[in-house]
Amino acid sequence: GKNVIVDFHDGDSLLIARNMNGLNITSAADVAHHVTDIDGNAVITLGHETITLLNITAEDIHANPTGYFHVQ
Repeated sequence: GKNVIVDFHDGDSLLIARNMNGLNITSAADVAHHVTDIDGNAVITLGHETITLLNITAEDIHANPTGYFHVQ
């Protein structure tokens, strides 16, 4: 599915399931490898799922992935 989060703020974090969609995701840095910037917004692509964080850039996430993601 395609999900858009419009009110993501500093201090918020997304909980990502370990190895989501068969991907080798075990850490926040692994999730960050799946983040691109589209029109100034971070887009996380995890297999067939996308999550767009409005007003957050991929650069923000790449600089501090643990500030945005928690893998469980």
